[in-house]
Amino acid sequence: RDIPVTFHPVPQLQPLADEVLCETETLNFNTLIPAVLNGVPGSGQWYTVGGNQQVSGTITPNDGDTWYYVFSSNPGLCESRDTIQATVNELPFVDVYDIVCDDASLTFDVLFTSNADVILTNSGTLVNTPATDSFSLNNIPFDTNIDFDLEILATGCTATYSQVAPNCSCPNLLDQTTLRACD
Repeated sequence: RDIPVTFHPVPQLQPLADEVLCETETLNFNTLIPAVLNGVPGSGQWYTVGGNQQVSGTITPNDGDTWYYVFSSNPGLCESRDTIQATVNELPFVDVYDIVCDDASLTFDVLFTSNADVILTNSGTLVNTPATDSFSLNNIPFDTNIDFDLEILATGCTATYSQVAPNCSCPNLLDQTTLRACD
């Protein structure tokens, strides 16, 4: 007696590149789908590596998160898989540690650290302490808010940061505990 045997082709997936993102960027797993190179019909689903939980929609990944895609042919239920991993790079930042007002020149200075390679501001003179991540932004006119545009060149990650102007227009006399009037 003859037994009919049906062979179904194994789907060949186009491997996807690992995802490289900046903090706060997202991945949309509804559109992140490997192409089936040999046109085998079927469907697929993303899962987390380690937890085997289904993944769909838009997520904000953490550095090192990994997922795998399982494509099953129909008919035949032949499987093919692809795996991707996320590299999530940090955003550039500004960490202000001091603001110094100069009542004589009616300017203030902002002292800060930053991991950015490129720092652009809307006011003041930027000075980097050589071989450190410490900066000063000098000679900013009173009542001027500062806008920072930041970039890390190696990753292309960018960020903006705003520093509200301090209230430098109140003289230090108001902080003194004794008052002396002059004629």
